[in-house]
Amino acid sequence: METFIRLIAQDLIHRFGTNLRNVTVVFPNKRAGLFMNQQLAAVSGRPVWAPRYRTISELFDTLSDFTRCDDILSVCELHRVYAALVPNPESLDRFYGWGEIMLSDFDDIDKHLADPHKLFSNIQSIKELDHSDFLTPRQEEALKHFFEDFSIEGNSRLKEKFLALWNRMDDIYATFNAGLKEKGMLYEGALYKDVAEHLSERADRIPADMTYVFVGFNVLNDVEKRLFSYLQERGQALFYWDYDVMYVGEKSRFEAGTFIRQNLKEFPNALEEWCFDNFGNPPHIEFIATTSENAQARYIPQWLDSALTEPEQDTAIVLCNESLLQPVLHSLPDATSPHPVKRTNITMGFPMTDTPVYSFINALLSLQTDGYDRDRRCFRAEQEKIVRSHPYAALLEEQEIFRPHADNHALLAYVRSLLEGLAAAFGRQKDRKDDVYSQLYHEALYRAHQVVSRFIRLTEDRTLDVQPSTLRRLLRTVLGTTTIPFHGEPAVGLQVMGVLETRNLNFRHILMLSVNEGMLPKAVNDTSFIPYHLREVFGLTTIQHKIAVYAFYFYRLVQRTERITFMYNIATDGLNKNEMSRFLRQLLAETDFPVELKILQSGQAVPADNGMEAAKTPEVMDILRRNYGSGQPGSRPLSPSALNAYIDCPLKFYYQQVARIRTPKDPQNGLDNALFGTIFHEAAELVYQKLAERNPVIRRQDIERLLEGGETALLPYIEASFLKNFFEGREDTVFYNGQLLVARKVMASYLHQLLAHDSRMEQFVLEEMEQEHHRSVDIISDGHPLSIDIGGKIDRMDTVRMPDETTGQKVETLRIVDYKTGGTPEKAISMEQLIQPAEHRPSYIFQIFLYAWVMTGEQKRPVSPALFFVHKSNAEDYDPTIVFNRERVTDFSRFKEEFQKMLQGVLEELFNPEIPFRQTFVPKICAYCDYKLLCGR
Repeated sequence: METFIRLIAQDLIHRFGTNLRNVTVVFPNKRAGLFMNQQLAAVSGRPVWAPRYRTISELFDTLSDFTRCDDILSVCELHRVYAALVPNPESLDRFYGWGEIMLSDFDDIDKHLADPHKLFSNIQSIKELDHSDFLTPRQEEALKHFFEDFSIEGNSRLKEKFLALWNRMDDIYATFNAGLKEKGMLYEGALYKDVAEHLSERADRIPADMTYVFVGFNVLNDVEKRLFSYLQERGQALFYWDYDVMYVGEKSRFEAGTFIRQNLKEFPNALEEWCFDNFGNPPHIEFIATTSENAQARYIPQWLDSALTEPEQDTAIVLCNESLLQPVLHSLPDATSPHPVKRTNITMGFPMTDTPVYSFINALLSLQTDGYDRDRRCFRAEQEKIVRSHPYAALLEEQEIFRPHADNHALLAYVRSLLEGLAAAFGRQKDRKDDVYSQLYHEALYRAHQVVSRFIRLTEDRTLDVQPSTLRRLLRTVLGTTTIPFHGEPAVGLQVMGVLETRNLNFRHILMLSVNEGMLPKAVNDTSFIPYHLREVFGLTTIQHKIAVYAFYFYRLVQRTERITFMYNIATDGLNKNEMSRFLRQLLAETDFPVELKILQSGQAVPADNGMEAAKTPEVMDILRRNYGSGQPGSRPLSPSALNAYIDCPLKFYYQQVARIRTPKDPQNGLDNALFGTIFHEAAELVYQKLAERNPVIRRQDIERLLEGGETALLPYIEASFLKNFFEGREDTVFYNGQLLVARKVMASYLHQLLAHDSRMEQFVLEEMEQEHHRSVDIISDGHPLSIDIGGKIDRMDTVRMPDETTGQKVETLRIVDYKTGGTPEKAISMEQLIQPAEHRPSYIFQIFLYAWVMTGEQKRPVSPALFFVHKSNAEDYDPTIVFNRERVTDFSRFKEEFQKMLQGVLEELFNPEIPFRQTFVPKICAYCDYKLLCGR
């Protein structure tokens, strides 16, 4: 395979010999220069005086009298001009997004040398086509289409606002450019235009003996064409275009050749046409469909087994979706693999968004903006928890982190100071790692410091004068587009790159990932103040241009390779269905290239065993006896929730109760279901303690008196529970955001429903709330007797008069009440159903029956178990009493012996060393299990 760069190297050596000191090679990007040097040396076989290398951007900079203006500074300057020229202007905060669009439009206008005065003419005057002699017939037709959709008459308010701004755009453009020039700065498009319009005046900057070699360009804007033409007329230019005759022919329907055809006419190729008929011998092409993006990364080792070339730099993995970089890096075979990759070169840079410093800065900004209550002068708990949970927070002094900062400059200085503190902390670490990720994270810290310092300079002179929320968004945007380069030898090893980095390069074997519509071509943002038809009329960039550019990148990559594999995702994501790229469909429909179509499927076989298990070793049995044996020092009762976990999945019980693997709380989850239940339970306890303050007998009129105040009267109890359980007793952090306000309202409603339901009884005696009760049960374990404590905290016990199910007479009954703020009431018809693992096993009934069994051992009154589903209690006929085998359970003594026998069987299995802790055989039980990743579910 003759690569494009090698063909150019051969031609340059043929034309200039080995002395290329008077040659400047201009590329679209920097990367190709390293490969060019490598090929020049290989072709010549002796030392070569290398040419100079420039990107097109660097060449324009050398020919300009102006420096390039920072994008943020440009938008700020643009707002200053806008505010001076437009009545009732928006603030910089609201304008900034518009300003970015406007700046992009101005940049496009300048690069295409469009006439801004004609473009921004009053819409009404443009519409008078009879007076628009500057328009060609094709342009007139395009404008007619535009005005079919945009009528001046009957303007909506939006159109009126557009017209008001449009009619001042010419003035804004002119004033903005003039102001920048006075300061010696220009944005990129204006700088390019200035160079193109003053080439003859700056001829002294172009050495007469210098030859400029333009390599691998595709779409050219007008300023580039003017520069190319100027150098061509002076006899100082050579042009090397890369293409294939298949898609460049005059009758070709391929978008890939759209711009090359025109370029070849205006700037003839320095290479002969025979160099560009590679599709006459097409490469081996594979299409592989997958059901996920990560599956593509996991396929890499298998692909490399047969595709990795020698030398490795002739093999490339191209990422259309650059967010796959981390999965790809983790999938590359290391030295322990049968076919390791010796060296890897990554060209695309590591995204700042994937580093801890990005998440830390984001958390700090959130803490100081949304997370600070300026009225109460305290930080809010939610944002404070997020910062405290970040690993970088532990490396800094707490008082340095939790200091409020009101203005932008102080906020940025605070962030920079903490970044410097982190750098110092890293320097003091004696056992710090020196792996590639640690190096990247340290480099990310340096890059973030640079960005923050740049923002500080913009705020010092009040150039960037915005609200803190806008500053946060801008800083996140800039950091989000920042990448950390990988250091290494670019021309050695397996190449991992994005699509843009492939320009001018060729590889023998290529694996291209995420070749889906929306990834290739990239989904483009066409937001612009300039309507589409006007863009077309004035020769500005349109979406068709962008698609044609990506088509060229695609076919150029295919045309000189020997083997290329395209992988794409076919999974359906909600209403969105992933599709292969239009370019892949074009290969299938419009070429006769042989293509292998494959689907990637998992090669895993169904396991022959019954899943994972943990053996009950002597050490494990010792832990079980110490934890739950009656009379053991430090033992605790075996709770209903722990037994429910064992019944559902013994392996989960092992992780939770024996191995004591705890799942960390995610501070970003805020108020989860479990915490909601805890807060409600305590609020209910506070209410009933108040009602029973003087007398445990709670009467209907006592409850009705409380309910006269409505839900508002219940808020103090709810807020007291929030203070203890959510805000951790810190009154200075109390703040109810949207989520908490909704939760507080729902709890007030639930508490009102609970009280309203209790008021249906004439009276009842409140015995206890939230108290521990347990009972021992005797079993045989490993041939020896063992006594186990069973029990837990009962939500509420009260004495009510309930009808006896046999006599019908009302008797005093101890009611065991368990509150439920979620879930669905259950039914059961047998004891076996309570302990048989199933998707809808009545675990709540097992739990309340266990409490009832505990209490039947403590006293002689009838015991009635009740599950009070608060959110269901509004119904007139709602009854929380358990229904078992179609009967209301008003006296549990009828079931206690059967329940105890069943319970003993469960416990003897649990304490049997011959029966391991096995994984459940009901997969749906695993759906929301905290340990499913540990056991592969």
